Amino acid sequence: MASELERLGAALRADGGSDGGGPLRLRLAAAWSVSAGVVTIVLAGDVLQVPLLAGAVLGDTVWVLTQGPNPWLVVGAELGSVVDPAQDDVAASETRTSTSYGDLATVGPLKTVPLIAGQRCLVTVMAEASIDLGAGHSANMGWAVSGAETVAANDVDAAVTQSATSVPVAWTSVFAAATSGDHVFTAKYKQVNGNTATFKHRRLIVQRC
Repeated sequence: MASELERLGAALRADGGSDGGGPLRLRLAAAWSVSAGVVTIVLAGDVLQVPLLAGAVLGDTVWVLTQGPNPWLVVGAELGSVVDPAQDDVAASETRTSTSYGDLATVGPLKTVPLIAGQRCLVTVMAEASIDLGAGHSANMGWAVSGAETVAANDVDAAVTQSATSVPVAWTSVFAAATSGDHVFTAKYKQVNGNTATFKHRRLIVQRC
């Protein structure tokens, strides 16, 4: 169901709004912080103090009114403006012999997702994986966060297999942002008690909640 903000945006477009030179323009809400009811938004490279008529999600494309007593006023969101989920894939088959989480020869998959403090997202990692020594050993695919904050990869949020032959593995975790800004989610890998873990057809998905 469309939110109130999205319905306003749809109505604005139907009423002849444009992203050109008219009073109604489409701009990306790229960052903000809330202070005393005023929202600071980066719009097309310009940092502006912008009142909101309704809530929006970081990364929304919003309708901005450029005339009147408030020359910049966010009045609606474009339907489907948030690009979710964010997904990246790496097909290459590569190995890891370390017992600590780290990168493979081809780093990733990885995605940069803007989040505001307190916002949550679902992080999914999946691949075809194997561990050379089989049962009692494991190949682990986790994820780490860099950018606005740092979170290390860990076993709780990892997809794991103890199979000596390549099998599909996947795991989904919930992440809550502690700070606002761009969060870079990167898949990380390790082996446990074996010699070599192998991963291919790797995928990372980040879905904002």
